[in-house]
Amino acid sequence: MHWESVNLSLYFDQMIGYTLMLVFGLLIRNYERSVELPTFTQKSDVQRFAILQYIQDNFTDITLEDIAERFHYTPEYTSKLIKTITGRTFTQLLQQIRIEKAQVLLQDTNLSVANIANQIGYETTEHFIRTFKKILEMTPTEYRRHGYHI
Repeated sequence: MHWESVNLSLYFDQMIGYTLMLVFGLLIRNYERSVELPTFTQKSDVQRFAILQYIQDNFTDITLEDIAERFHYTPEYTSKLIKTITGRTFTQLLQQIRIEKAQVLLQDTNLSVANIANQIGYETTEHFIRTFKKILEMTPTEYRRHGYHI
């Protein structure tokens, strides 16, 4: 997969996708007795999973109103639903997702802190740095320098 991502040969993205599917298939086959796949017993479980997936997929510029509109709820109900599902407010959840994405980018890329802040949805680098430090008790630069991993 690394070779494909570095060389960008014809159909590289399909090759990476198929390889990942094969790896996950083998993992499930080998750990079928101990793996816990999500089970949806009610329609509401599917909707809750879809909301969380939608937030994960659109974390850079999503708003509570976007989610409410997408799932045909009021913003107030959507906010309560997110709190029920995750135990966090929408803002806290969004911060958590963004900071986790930032941690990966800090470790796996040489992007500047400003570029990372922009990529994960912060309007200013300063706001990103303050939020990162508040949550992890260190700046993004300190995090990168020490080589921490999630």
